[in-house]
Amino acid sequence: MNAMELLTELRQRGIRIQPLPNGNLGIRPKSLLTPELVEQARQHKLELLAHLRCLEVLRALGGEVVEPDESSSPELREAVALIVATFPGCRLVVIRSRCLQ
Repeated sequence: MNAMELLTELRQRGIRIQPLPNGNLGIRPKSLLTPELVEQARQHKLELLAHLRCLEVLRALGGEVVEPDESSSPELREAVALIVATFPGCRLVVIRSRCLQ
């Protein structure tokens, strides 16, 4: 399981995760964590922290993260397909923010 798959799994289980000022991950409620999820979080800690901090900055700027879908322009879907093909394992999202419009 990679870091993005882990985030999805945690959210599907109702587990909240956030970066803490001391460089650790805040994961609640702990009662929903399995030993396997704890180990996965340890293995992917740096990736999870980086991703979650980026989301915090984006939200502070008034932005949102959306994944391209059927309603996205053909050009955008083509660009995403090219980037994903070039960088295997990449999970690309489109970032929209008021400051970028």
